[in-house]
Amino acid sequence: MQDLQWDEEKNRINETKHNISFEQAAEVFNDENRLQFATDRNGE
Repeated sequence: MQDLQWDEEKNRINETKHNISFEQAAEVFNDENRLQFATDRNGE
């Protein structure tokens, strides 16, 4: 998995608001069935 970093306070806020932590959300990068799309725009 990629070495991801995040602000713990924002993580707590996100978990309270959306009921998912950044750590749980980061698991999407380990999904063998994930879809990836190339974009034409910078950073999107």
